[in-house]
Amino acid sequence: MEENVKFNFDEFRKEVLECIKVVYRRLLSKYQSEHIYAFSLASTSSFDDLYFLANTVEFLDSCRKEYFLDYKYDEEEWQIWIVEDEIVKAVSKKLKDFSDTMNDRKTQEDFFERLISLYVGILKDLKNEGFFNPDILLNVYVREYIDDMDMINIYKELNNEDAVEEYKKFLIG
Repeated sequence: MEENVKFNFDEFRKEVLECIKVVYRRLLSKYQSEHIYAFSLASTSSFDDLYFLANTVEFLDSCRKEYFLDYKYDEEEWQIWIVEDEIVKAVSKKLKDFSDTMNDRKTQEDFFERLISLYVGILKDLKNEGFFNPDILLNVYVREYIDDMDMINIYKELNNEDAVEEYKKFLIG
């Protein structure tokens, strides 16, 4: 990070953790008759925002069977996008404000890598604590930035072996 501007990762971790809990609980109340099978923490490749994506078993069941993996794993196709929520906007604003202070590419890349690691760690901790259904598929979605092998490695940290194999098939055939 640049010397004159610091980003407090510990504070930000707490804010993202709280944001995930609030957003996920809202999802559960809104989709109470549906089972949420997948939840992703997402960002654009510039990492100056944060949003959430989710999908339900019912939506997946309604999709065409020949495109099953596309609908299951391609977040762009998912039913639920949470961007405009106030708590999500507040976290995104913090990212945007800090991201505007970075001018050198190496600083940006280091920051982005730390964010990805932070996001994966938070989701992993929440899953291990039993916050999420143990069968839920979790991911950190930044396709424009993360290559396929890194995406598979992230997926491996957050999900069971069968899901990882299916995800690999979706990404690389």
